[in-house]
Amino acid sequence: MAVGNSAAILQNLAKDLSPILLIDINRKSLWANERAEAGAQPATLAGIVDIVKGQRSQTIKAVDAARFLLAIADFIEATEGIENTKAAPLIKPGADGQTPVEMIFQARNQLGMLIVGLGNFISHELQSADGGIRSTYKRESLSTNASEPRTAGDQATCILALLTAGESIDKQIYDWSALDAYAFMNRKLFNHATGFYSTSEASKELPSADDIANILLAGEKLKSRMTDKSRAQWNRIATPWMKAFTAF
Repeated sequence: MAVGNSAAILQNLAKDLSPILLIDINRKSLWANERAEAGAQPATLAGIVDIVKGQRSQTIKAVDAARFLLAIADFIEATEGIENTKAAPLIKPGADGQTPVEMIFQARNQLGMLIVGLGNFISHELQSADGGIRSTYKRESLSTNASEPRTAGDQATCILALLTAGESIDKQIYDWSALDAYAFMNRKLFNHATGFYSTSEASKELPSADDIANILLAGEKLKSRMTDKSRAQWNRIATPWMKAFTAF
């Protein structure tokens, strides 16, 4: 039933008041429901906004774009081979004559392209020259908020998203962006007093338990791409925290 309902959700993403913002090759922004308009240029970047009381937010949050990318990748993996299903609710045509399976199967290619758009957005729009990933992006000016302190949680979640985006197309095109974000964490966020990363550029406190878990996940997923020296450094940082989480 959940998979069947997801077919309707996928259709709604491209309908009126879509939360998905696309940016084309000429840096013109448009919403996903405007994509079919005549003369629309190919979109290479994609972000997602909150919708509150029928109004789209003016900002895109890095963590939202990253989590959306990860959720899409999970959905694509979960529905692999769904076209072969015999489940009655999934092969029953709806009012438009399409079955949920047909809608999902048709959407999978578009979702794959959306993953690439989100990956491009994180690496090209949110990531600064020093490798750090900004937390928010202003959709009207198509720019980040440079005065906002960058957080360890955002870096980790975006690293996971970048690596997942590359894996989804069987390419390593986002590896350098992920490694740059990790290098930024080591330069700007590492706290020698705690032996771990601080919450943000503006705080020396430890991140939340959820953010620590994400940092550990990101580092473990990234370490196969690291140099031997960086990998050894990561293992020294992560090992006591991994043991603590395991014991807990």
